[in-house]
Amino acid sequence: MSFLKVIRWQNLCMIVITQIWLSIRIDRYGFEGLEVVLIVFCTILVAGGGYLINALYDIKRDAINGKSVESTIRYKKEYWLLYYCMQFLALLFSIGVGVVFSIFILFSMSLLWYYSHSLKKQNGYLANLLVAFLIGAHTVGIWLVQTQRVSLLIYFILVFFVHWSRELVKDLEDIKGDLALDVQTVPIVWGTLLTKKICYLIIFFAVVLTVCLSWGIGYIGLQCFMIVPFGLWFWTLWILKRAKSKKQYGLVSHRLKVIMVVGLLGLELI
Repeated sequence: MSFLKVIRWQNLCMIVITQIWLSIRIDRYGFEGLEVVLIVFCTILVAGGGYLINALYDIKRDAINGKSVESTIRYKKEYWLLYYCMQFLALLFSIGVGVVFSIFILFSMSLLWYYSHSLKKQNGYLANLLVAFLIGAHTVGIWLVQTQRVSLLIYFILVFFVHWSRELVKDLEDIKGDLALDVQTVPIVWGTLLTKKICYLIIFFAVVLTVCLSWGIGYIGLQCFMIVPFGLWFWTLWILKRAKSKKQYGLVSHRLKVIMVVGLLGLELI
């Protein structure tokens, strides 16, 4: 069970659900059934490996921030072995989809390693952008390239903005450990207040995208569905503006996850 927490099984489930949903409802005439299975499986391995190596490099930081690191320390050698196995299997099974997808998987694995090993300690701003892009690319980008649908492009940008803001919120949440270890995250370099303002700006652009999604819905009854994301966006802004504690920032991060799910359901109505 501790291993599942380390690889963030909830986030992996969300990625899987998104990819399966898109393969069924959006990409009806794209990838074959076996290719979809391989894409989902490779994505789980790459994303899970990314969470795993991040936890291995962040033991000191997580300990200072009050997170449980007992299993990571106890099974450190086993986790490293699992990480390499996951990367090897992801690259191996990606061949079944195609050469381009294999290159994409290798590229993603390399960037996630670089992120955990060096980038986020040296340049938190670029690190946040990189993670947001990779999540969007693996969750939506594959289907966007295959189908070239405008609605998927909008959702890809929405995923990018949501995860970019989530990375900033997580930096605010873990600022204690980052200060102790001199990690150059956005809140430490630019300050908490400016980081929140950046989040406000990102959320503003995300709201504009939500309007674009709503514009594509033809029935008035279905347009009412998009009121939900608007409410969630402004509720999240309200919480973020008043957030000061680790618990409050965690609540903001959770609300952003909910927005992702609602946005995914909105795709079905376009």
